[in-house]
Amino acid sequence: MKTSILLIVLCAWSVTSCLEEPKLDSKDTNDPKGLPSASIGVEQGILVFSSMQDYKTTLAELESECAVYVQNWMQGKDTLHDSTLLNLMIAQGIDFDQPLIDFEQYYGFQSLRWVIENEIQTFLNQEYPNWSQDPDNDYVEDEVMRTLLSPHYAVKIGGVIYMIQQNGSWFEITDGSFATMEGIIDETIDPLTAENVTVVDGEQSTVMNKKASGCHSNKGDDDYEPGVGKYTIKWSISHRTYPGFRYVRAVTKNYQKKGKKWKKAPAKNTWTSVYGFISGVDTAGQANCDVQLDFNPNLYGAFGNGSKVAFRIDVQTKTRSGWVEADHEGIDGITYHSVLTF
Repeated sequence: MKTSILLIVLCAWSVTSCLEEPKLDSKDTNDPKGLPSASIGVEQGILVFSSMQDYKTTLAELESECAVYVQNWMQGKDTLHDSTLLNLMIAQGIDFDQPLIDFEQYYGFQSLRWVIENEIQTFLNQEYPNWSQDPDNDYVEDEVMRTLLSPHYAVKIGGVIYMIQQNGSWFEITDGSFATMEGIIDETIDPLTAENVTVVDGEQSTVMNKKASGCHSNKGDDDYEPGVGKYTIKWSISHRTYPGFRYVRAVTKNYQKKGKKWKKAPAKNTWTSVYGFISGVDTAGQANCDVQLDFNPNLYGAFGNGSKVAFRIDVQTKTRSGWVEADHEGIDGITYHSVLTF
């Protein structure tokens, strides 16, 4: 039985190909609604948050605004075919990422999301793309989190600069030095030996998991499931540990071919759910990978009408290969069942 939680539906994907570069000289006067703007700044090309809570709050607010944006546009369009919806969105210049774009432009910030999105649009303009080379296949899968990171995967929170790495670790520049950050970027500073730099392994980022031998985090998998003719979906499944977060996540994305190009396409009743097990906790309060803890016993998931539906559950512990599963249903009724393996 599918049970939906609308509050966890994340940002739907855009379908337009025209991207405007963020204004980098000053703030836009259109303040994004509901965001703690007084606690956010931009320095040396990265966002600066006063606390981890402000960072989390901003991410949650952006997720909510994206979901509302899609819901508002879909009002009165329930009877339209998915192809008609795509034509209408193109004609109206609608971009489901608009709340993210507004945020970037307000803060005059060029984000990781903006860089990857430009690459994605170029990729989708191919008639026969090699889907394995999709720029969207990034180790930071979440578009909203990409919006808060610089193109070098950096953000400053509570005086510490975090730089997320592809291997699941991250650097913490504990004195907040932008000079150190720039040195790491241009490889004139070795983060393994630099002062005031801590290398954090996402696998070992919490005390609870240090003794959880056999369990892992920071793994994602994704692929494309073609339908008949001009439709396909992309599915993804992951267990990730980032600064301030550990979660399991599943995503269903919809694509439709229009002419000789592919478009991120809206589709009614898109669905995704992630479920299964993480490691349990023993009597001493330590994670025990010989014990399974069901993190979604009621099989909650998320419905949506945009070009992407994501469902995320925050968790405390890691997982084993084969323990995390997801279901995906998208455009033209295409379905897929995914399993996360290490």
